[in-house]
Amino acid sequence: YLPAMFLMDIPSRDVALRYAPAADAFAQGDWLNAFHPRFQMLHQLFSGIFTFLFRTDGFTGTKLSSLFFYALGVFPFFALMREVFTEKIAKFSLLFYLFASRLLILGYEGLRESHKMLVILLLALGMIHIVKQSERLKGYIITGIAAGLAVCTRNDMILFSVCILVFCGILDSYRNSISWRSLVMF
Repeated sequence: YLPAMFLMDIPSRDVALRYAPAADAFAQGDWLNAFHPRFQMLHQLFSGIFTFLFRTDGFTGTKLSSLFFYALGVFPFFALMREVFTEKIAKFSLLFYLFASRLLILGYEGLRESHKMLVILLLALGMIHIVKQSERLKGYIITGIAAGLAVCTRNDMILFSVCILVFCGILDSYRNSISWRSLVMF
């Protein structure tokens, strides 16, 4: 996917006006311009780290950050498909994830959508684990980590993750008389 990323040479408006300059500012140590209170920090943080480490421009740093989170999405996607379906279906669905053109474009365009996609996959995976095995902590930990990432990713993810947390908490207190597992998520 790296060659496709380097072929994408025209940034979208959000990348050109906000994310790429923020990554450049982060790489130069200008913290006032690197982080803006209106935007969550996860994308700017990773974009700035990639810009600093590889000594590139901010646009390449944002594309690397977006591609990195797209690649990380492979793991929760495969685990989610394996939990819901069979191992064979999970392997075939992974091919569809990797070669879906719109997801691929979002993966190397430099926007925050691949970050959001990873958070949604983690929230869904955690919720499936809680529904299937509510006595184990794994689902609660995954859901809690995903909710924390949602706060750092986008504003529109906060309400979504709160709804998932509340649903999982209600499900835990309904299935188990002691709802201490729900506290792990928070």
